[in-house]
Amino acid sequence: MDREDLLGVMRLNLESLGKMVNAIANDDFRSVQEIAEQMSFNKKKGKGLSRRGNPVFAAMGVRFHAIDTIEVMKAAETKDRKATLYAMSKMIDTCVSCHSTFSVIEWPDNKIYKRPKPIKLVLPKEYTDTHQPAIH
Repeated sequence: MDREDLLGVMRLNLESLGKMVNAIANDDFRSVQEIAEQMSFNKKKGKGLSRRGNPVFAAMGVRFHAIDTIEVMKAAETKDRKATLYAMSKMIDTCVSCHSTFSVIEWPDNKIYKRPKPIKLVLPKEYTDTHQPAIH
């Protein structure tokens, strides 16, 4: 179940990236900002990352959801196509580095998967969550 949840989240991220590419192709910088904001860090994503119990995976998730998305939003706000595409490419770099590091595999011999204990997430000092309403 955890595997399918994680794959679903990653597929949605990929879908969102595709929507951003389409929006930038149409000079729709506002949509790029909105999509990036939907992908940005919130309490639900924080819980999802911390409950995976892997600090390296969590760090890459924080990089993607709390840094890369904000950079895309800031670049799109300037309506600078080159800067926005560059920020989006950094986001994709994070996706590739995570996918290169981790595999989501079936558990051998149908053993029961025990989720590790949650870890504490450390957000970048410069990160603020004022760009998105808190989820309760």
